[in-house]
Amino acid sequence: MRFILLLPLVALIGYSAPSVAGELLFDDLTLHEVAPPVDIPPEVTRLMRVIEQRNDTARLVAIYKSKARLPLEDLKREQEVIASAVEAGKRHGLSEDRVRTFFADQIKASKFVQSAVMTNGLFEKLPDLAPGEDLASLRIVLDQMQEELLSSLAAFDNANYRERCRILVGTALESKKRQKGYPLMMMAATAQATLSLCKSD
Repeated sequence: MRFILLLPLVALIGYSAPSVAGELLFDDLTLHEVAPPVDIPPEVTRLMRVIEQRNDTARLVAIYKSKARLPLEDLKREQEVIASAVEAGKRHGLSEDRVRTFFADQIKASKFVQSAVMTNGLFEKLPDLAPGEDLASLRIVLDQMQEELLSSLAAFDNANYRERCRILVGTALESKKRQKGYPLMMMAATAQATLSLCKSD
């Protein structure tokens, strides 16, 4: 299924490019600093995998919302997600600011995916969901991912990459870009979801 992206990528993810030298992702947009090939640590791979899973679930949410004629935005749900994550993050030694910022990025990424899918639904028929998949069941899946996201974020922070953080995350994003057939929509969503990953509290 193809997706129609109607706005420039930089506007969609609201990114202000840092002043770093190096190869540009998406040809003209610096998302993170990219160095010559480096090994991507397991903590980075694990976190990126869970983020991608969350974004893919957001795609299913968007299909349901589009077919059910539901609005994209649900501010009450967003507040509940962040409040729950902040409370659960304490068990992983994560500060409130860290969790709030990280999950705000996840929500922005999710809304980006949903916007792209729902826009696409105006122009062509979206695929059917599996039997039993509805908004309630998909939100349960997202809620269950919260623990894995927090655990992965804590492991990432505890690895203490510091100066290497932007290079490692940027290289992980670049590896996605090089995967044949990897959707631009998901690439942009992952970039949004990792936007504040290397910023300290």
